[in-house]
Formats: sequence, C-alpha cells, structure tokens
Amino acid sequence: SGNLAGKVATLHQLGILAQRRGNYDEAERFIKDGITIAEKLQSKTLQASGLWALGQLRKGQGRMEEAKKLLQQALSIFEQIGDARADDVRKELRDLHGT
Repeated sequence: SGNLAGKVATLHQLGILAQRRGNYDEAERFIKDGITIAEKLQSKTLQASGLWALGQLRKGQGRMEEAKKLLQQALSIFEQIGDARADDVRKELRDLHGT
C-alpha cells in the first residue's frame, strides 16, 4: 500500500500542476483518480487531501458552491483525524464565504 499512497500523492501533484496550466479537465482526472485510490486504501488523510485539492480546483473554475461542499468534506475528515491542515481548510472556507 506504500506504493499506492505514493501514487496518490503523485496524482495530486500532477492535478495541481495541470490546474496551474489551466488544464482543468486533466487536473480533475488526476485528482479524482487519487481520491479513488485513497478510498480503496481507506486512507482518511489521502481522501481529505484529494477533496481539498478538488475543492481548490472548483474554486479556480469559479464553481464556488461545489468548492464549499468539497472543502467542508475535507475539513470534516481533517478534524475527525486531528490533522493540522484543518486550520488551512477552515481559513480557505472563510475566504470563500467572503466572496
């Protein structure tokens, strides 16, 4: 499962790079593939990271309602497992509510 966890991290990074290039379809494919593997691994940390990345992608696309839902899902998991990244997601949600 170590190799699969590494693959998830790589897919998330590829998704972020594709998003920066403006290739949202490719970014979505990479991130969703990562989330699927994370779910198979039953890794809450990787699932939350993927949901966070997908939420950021939706935000970049201007799809704010979807972004909020995805970020709230990520936040819920991060809080559940006591991951410090919950603070970052909370801040991002606050910023979204301001838009």
